Amino acid sequence: MNKKQTRIILIVLILYFAIFGYIFGWHNFQKFISKSYIVLDDGTKFMLKNGKWITNTEENSKLYNWQKFDIYTDNKYFGKYNVYYNKKLYLFDNEKKSVSYDSSDIMGYRGTAKIDVIDFKTEYSFDNEGITALNTYIKSKKLELTTNDFDQKMITLDYDNNGKNDKMYVAVSLYTGKKDVGYFVYLISDSGKIELLDFKTGDNSSQYNFCWPSIEKIIDVFKDKRYELIVGCSYYSNKGDCDMMYEKSFGKYKKVVDCKDVDTEAKK
Repeated sequence: MNKKQTRIILIVLILYFAIFGYIFGWHNFQKFISKSYIVLDDGTKFMLKNGKWITNTEENSKLYNWQKFDIYTDNKYFGKYNVYYNKKLYLFDNEKKSVSYDSSDIMGYRGTAKIDVIDFKTEYSFDNEGITALNTYIKSKKLELTTNDFDQKMITLDYDNNGKNDKMYVAVSLYTGKKDVGYFVYLISDSGKIELLDFKTGDNSSQYNFCWPSIEKIIDVFKDKRYELIVGCSYYSNKGDCDMMYEKSFGKYKKVVDCKDVDTEAKK
């Protein structure tokens, strides 16, 4: 192959990727060509493949065990270690010597994309905006509950990247002895726009089939301020726990990994 042919092939490849990126968007192009792997201490494994997030399968366990990951504990960088999962996440150095860590909040990441893991604080009561929105949901679902019947957690974060604080809310009412039960997970931007991520309501006879949601991780894959949310879902029954993932698409969050997609048996 001569130099002229090589230049032509390079030009064609550059044009191909440029057109692909233009049509599908730079963010989607990055997702499509990137491979990223996330593992949590409860055994949940996420993988970005062909532009989509998928989770636990028996076949991809070899992509995690004895692979080197960037480790984060309590949302802070801990170091780069080999990982192995057996009921919990174990860390090993280059000589395969065990590395101890004093935290139940641990996450491992490896991949071609650069990421940020966001450190956040949870407040255990809502502000006025959160209470007003919760009241609206209670009335719209005709629940015989008040806002005081809900466990309340609120996180402040500039998730739309405009320099102003937005809020994330998780409201859960289970095992209260009241007739109705339910939960709501929603966002309120600094402009007052409300976005409902997830909800479930029912009567108290069905509450053992409900999960108790909580925002576990906020990460920024590609460091593009399109925060990915990992939402934990804890069941009282023998269903076990699972972790869901939300990502922003066309300005709104959508659930890309659901509890039904997670193999809870693989984590035991």
